[in-house]
Amino acid sequence: MIYIECEEAAEIELCAFIHKDLNNSFNIQTNNDNPYLFKALHGLNIKSLSAKWGVFDGSHEESLSQSLASFTQLETLSIQVWSGSPELWKALHGLNIKSLSIIEYLNVDHVESQSLASLTQLETLTLYVKKYKQLELPQSLKYLNIYCNALLPSKILELVDTLPTCTQKVGSNLKLSCSLAFLTVVNIPLEEYTAIQQELETRKNVTVERFQITDGKLETIFFKHCQKFNDLS
Repeated sequence: MIYIECEEAAEIELCAFIHKDLNNSFNIQTNNDNPYLFKALHGLNIKSLSAKWGVFDGSHEESLSQSLASFTQLETLSIQVWSGSPELWKALHGLNIKSLSIIEYLNVDHVESQSLASLTQLETLTLYVKKYKQLELPQSLKYLNIYCNALLPSKILELVDTLPTCTQKVGSNLKLSCSLAFLTVVNIPLEEYTAIQQELETRKNVTVERFQITDGKLETIFFKHCQKFNDLS
């Protein structure tokens, strides 16, 4: 339990569990998106932040956005929320983080492509979503992990087609590693899903490492090879 004195000299009681380790990693668990909690954290030297909320209704998006932007050393951000809103994604716009994980249980059709595309330093993205939505992903991305309730076979290929390709050489890594896990649709024959594997394996820029269906769940790992540009230097 923490207490914060407000500008109005009133004492606000917040029910929040905050854990900090020696590596400047913070783990926060609270019932809602109270703006005073965001203000209390403003400007801290946080490298990794894991936040778990019950409800994020978007009414304090500006406070969250300002606090996140003030964490100039932040590299890893993980957010778990039971019920969120589009404002949650807007608060992430333009952050210089390298790893982002979002788990949203309800109202999950809020993923903002513009916010994702603005994360120009992002290397790892992990999303837990209810259904697939076409996304605009940053070119810097190296690892993509998507978990969703159900996905039609046609949507798998659509997802692969919308994945980014490298516009510049990033070290020796010239491929995007993708991990997908989702439930198969009950009324769709499994043959339609296995046909997707065959389609992926025929593509020159895709290497399928794993494709497995068990107990109505499909898991696949594949690499999308990026176009290699000549080094002009």
